[in-house]
Amino acid sequence: MAEEKKRAARPAAKSASLSRNVKAEKTAVKKKAAAKKPVAEDAPAYTYQTVNAKKKSPFPLSAVLTTFFCTLLFMFMIFNYVQINEYSQSIKDIQSDMETLNGKQKDLRLELNKRNDVTEILKQAEELGMVRTEGVKKIYLDGTGEDMIEITDKGAGTEEAGFFSDIMSALAQNFRDIAEYLNGN
Repeated sequence: MAEEKKRAARPAAKSASLSRNVKAEKTAVKKKAAAKKPVAEDAPAYTYQTVNAKKKSPFPLSAVLTTFFCTLLFMFMIFNYVQINEYSQSIKDIQSDMETLNGKQKDLRLELNKRNDVTEILKQAEELGMVRTEGVKKIYLDGTGEDMIEITDKGAGTEEAGFFSDIMSALAQNFRDIAEYLNGN
């Protein structure tokens, strides 16, 4: 039991010694402060310490607006660079198309000049069976006479038979034309 009393007494002794140490430190601080400042004869014995409160700074609206404006300008610059790049690519594509078309134009001009060449025309005419006019007898037609149409009477059968034979001959002619076309091509 004696030990328990000693243990209980120790924390109380510690707290008392701590409070004495705090009081001693406070007085030492006051003495140092008083030693640093000359004390006027009519000055009070206590000292005042002024603590400045932190000032609230206003919202930096100008900094935010400047940052926003700079960001907006930067985005506009990037957008313009992208458009310039797209236009440059379009110009390159159009120039390559133009070079291709210029090559085709040269080929077509050569082909046109070849077709207009007199020797080529003569060669194609001979392939089609045409001949020069130098060795051919020339016949001139006179168109001053009267034009006339002569109707011949078939004389066979009635008009119904003539109508039926006309349809049959037209069909036969169409079949001959179709067969000639198929054989020729």
